[in-house]
Amino acid sequence: MRREKTRIVWSFIVVMSLVSVLLIPTTISKVGDEKTTGLPTGWTDDINLSNNSTTGDIDPRIVLDGSNVHIVWSKQMLGHTETFYINLTDAGQTWNNPTQVSNYIPGIHCITPDIGNNGDNLHVVWDDNDAIGFHEIRYCNSTDGGITWSSPKMISVDDGENSEAPLIGVSNSNIHIIWVDSRHGPDSSPPNTEIYYVRSTDSGITWDDGLGNIGQERRLTSAPYASAPRGISINGNEIHILWSDGRNGVSTGDAYYKRSLDNGATWDDGLGNINQDRRITTNSSDHIASSIAVNGSTIHTVWTDAIGSDYYLCYRNSTDNGATWGTIKLLVGPFPGTTYKPRLVACEDSVHMVWHDRRDDGSTREIYYKNSTNAGADWSTDLRLTYSEGSDSWWPEVDVQDNIVHVAWYDQRDGDPEVYYKRYPDFPPLSTYNITLNEGWNLISTPLIQSDESLDKALENITGKWDYMLWYDASDSTDHWKTNATFKPQQLNDLLCLDRTMALWINITEPDVNLTVRGIVPSSTTITLYAGWNFVGYPTQTTETVANALWGTGADKVEVFNASTPYNLQAVDATYVMKPGEGYWVHVVADSVWVVDW
Repeated sequence: MRREKTRIVWSFIVVMSLVSVLLIPTTISKVGDEKTTGLPTGWTDDINLSNNSTTGDIDPRIVLDGSNVHIVWSKQMLGHTETFYINLTDAGQTWNNPTQVSNYIPGIHCITPDIGNNGDNLHVVWDDNDAIGFHEIRYCNSTDGGITWSSPKMISVDDGENSEAPLIGVSNSNIHIIWVDSRHGPDSSPPNTEIYYVRSTDSGITWDDGLGNIGQERRLTSAPYASAPRGISINGNEIHILWSDGRNGVSTGDAYYKRSLDNGATWDDGLGNINQDRRITTNSSDHIASSIAVNGSTIHTVWTDAIGSDYYLCYRNSTDNGATWGTIKLLVGPFPGTTYKPRLVACEDSVHMVWHDRRDDGSTREIYYKNSTNAGADWSTDLRLTYSEGSDSWWPEVDVQDNIVHVAWYDQRDGDPEVYYKRYPDFPPLSTYNITLNEGWNLISTPLIQSDESLDKALENITGKWDYMLWYDASDSTDHWKTNATFKPQQLNDLLCLDRTMALWINITEPDVNLTVRGIVPSSTTITLYAGWNFVGYPTQTTETVANALWGTGADKVEVFNASTPYNLQAVDATYVMKPGEGYWVHVVADSVWVVDW
């Protein structure tokens, strides 16, 4: 899956990330509530992530890492604007408190953030103003999935002119950033802006111009009037960018394209002409808010075409990595007023697009969606995603993983701008699993995905009925045993959460205790097994013999709970039936991976 990145330069922008390999239903059912007068079938309700009536929260951006959803946005505060981050776990079902990743400095406004990732290595970029008002590009990262963040550093050259609206693309340890820069004609009318580029090949430690010149930038465009970046899409060492360009007339704003096939060292127009640009649009109308998504050798582009008071969304693709381009297709419109901010994402033959327009009442912006399942040849009908009762829903972007579409945007239904989120399909229904616990020691596991896996919540219904628990962490060679005891000061406890991959020794202090676990039945769970003994759960509702369940892991010994033995443990053979709710000791001779997907 390749996700595009795109930005409008002179406006605050909203984010929605979308990718999917399925066709979303396009029927709409009416369900009234205090905020929303309609919902698209199969999607969740709109979820307010920022939920702060004292600030303006705008311009979210989104990336995915397995079942983790990472979102950044700009928070407008009194006298300054900061970049904030939130992590949604369990594919969007649980969210943590927002974290500020920019530095608080009065009078400084950190705006237009973007985020990219390589697994749980997160990279965030934004622009902010210096003491005299000029904007520069700042960058920070997290190597632990958003728990901690590095100090921001400036990666553009402080030249007394504006560097703004950065876009980021990430592939492994390679990070690519483009932005709009006004150093070549800030006082001309209209201003002459150009697109600049830097990269890092070491996960953000050092930065160069694509040619190995550390601390240098690369100018990618050289044309009269304004060039403004709209999208970047990465495919291994290939970089594809799209921008709006006024070289053919101030009011035209054509969409232009170029690429690098060698990790940013050289750039061409798709035909091998070095340092040349490719015009994608063809007529003389105003082309704005373009977007790009790449999957393999197929490049998908979309843009808003403004003719008089009517707005269209037009689509064009290349199936040979930018060498030739197909015919232009009209996908949406014409509608009076703004049909704007299209976003594309591509995954194999599926292409997905979101945008906002005013078709419903002529003034209120709502977010719409459509897709193609055959690489852009045919498209579904338009599906309205938001119903915010007279308040604008702004500029969406989308991302997808494991067939789950994640959408973020901002709107003003609550009076002030807030960041909202929804996903398709809707959250699965919660299941309940009951585990009978006897007085004394028990060896258990919790086989469901719980929305809150802190011990206080995961074991909430047996509070006061246990006094000691242990977990053996095979990955921590310096301190395998993690414990939690009710009779110790809380700061001395280092076992603080419980998930479906873990086994747990727990000492129950009264007879006939029933632990109720409430959560989602996992469709697949991956557990790393380390050479030696591992203390693991059984995260499935389906029983299997040891031989079948652990096939392919190299497991040669398994021990289970038996209260009648001296150490409450018993070795079992390959015919033993593993069950949900039980915990196990599993021995392997070498590191391996156990995938539980039945």
